Amino acid sequence: MANMETPEEAAESLGKLVIKLLWELAKLVLPIVAVAMLAPWAALALVATFALLTGLCARLGWRRVAAVLSWLLTAAVIGLSFSLFAWLSAWWAVPLCALLLLFGLALVASYEKRLGLAKAKPHIAEIATSSGSSAWGGGDLQTPEGETIRTFAWGEIAMGGPTYGSYLFPDGVLLEGLGASVRFSASGRYFAAPLPSRERWGLLILDRQQRRVYRNTEIGEFWEIDEFSDEAIGGRHSPLVGIQGYRMPLAELLAQSEAMVQLIEAHTGSAGARLVNRSGRQRMLSQRIAKLYLALSWRMPVEGLEQQLQQATGEFEAAQQELLGAEQNTPQIAAALQKVEAQWRFARAGFQLSADARYVPTVITTTTETLLWQMNELTSAYAAVMQEKS
Repeated sequence: MANMETPEEAAESLGKLVIKLLWELAKLVLPIVAVAMLAPWAALALVATFALLTGLCARLGWRRVAAVLSWLLTAAVIGLSFSLFAWLSAWWAVPLCALLLLFGLALVASYEKRLGLAKAKPHIAEIATSSGSSAWGGGDLQTPEGETIRTFAWGEIAMGGPTYGSYLFPDGVLLEGLGASVRFSASGRYFAAPLPSRERWGLLILDRQQRRVYRNTEIGEFWEIDEFSDEAIGGRHSPLVGIQGYRMPLAELLAQSEAMVQLIEAHTGSAGARLVNRSGRQRMLSQRIAKLYLALSWRMPVEGLEQQLQQATGEFEAAQQELLGAEQNTPQIAAALQKVEAQWRFARAGFQLSADARYVPTVITTTTETLLWQMNELTSAYAAVMQEKS
């Protein structure tokens, strides 16, 4: 978890905030001043140029460029009104230029909407009857198909604040910096997660079918996601400020989000992802082995218990040998694996006694519990190695 900020870190954060504020003011003021210094006819020509370029980029699908040009178009319209006022130099120019400014901004807004550049926002809605997971949670979860998603590198955005972590999907897709309140859509095609931040939150959508990630850093209303279908997403804003429900059509959200395809394949099928999944699965196997062994020791009337135990121990043994021989092992990982190997040899000795109907349940439960904690540490270690090499 994150530690409390030092005074130096707090001062650095404040400095960055001031610089960001000054930059935003500069982006707002400088284009307006530059256009206002032109003659009205030149300012009007600049407005027309920005309008044409915005429309052209939007038609070509260059949405980010079109969004920047649309902002410059708005600034040029404001600058044109000041330019016209300076040129007229009369008292009646004030209401005239004000009316022209309002009319011009309305035209720009309509133009952006026609081009699909107008940004939709979540609308206020009733809070869902069933709440989603907490923004202060964390831990492994499962896909709709029942496969495990490994999570690691958990932290807090501030002392006692909402948590964030990394999610490794069974197919190797790695998503970092996601919040704890995540949700799959009803069909299982989409996966949604908030993007926690000390400033404005964002939202991430993974299209599992198209293998495409949509990241939106301007939709900060969804701290906790309560419902998610293929048509809309619903959730709540900060419980610290006031629990308000929001809802937004999925199509609108995806249309104005930045789609990223090039990096989603980065860890798919990689050796690092395989080792994280292998070590993570060992945690589950250690608990399955303990339950099956206890069931046998209690002579529960269930068919196939011995075969299931043999299968589980065989799978654990095979995975352990694979981990021991992995080229990615650091000296620390290798040492930890030797400790796991020692515990596993001890457990195997107990399994051999069971062949003669001599059971040692206390020994096996203690050993497998130790294996669980050791494999948990190893899973985090392999995840750290994978991140360093990504």
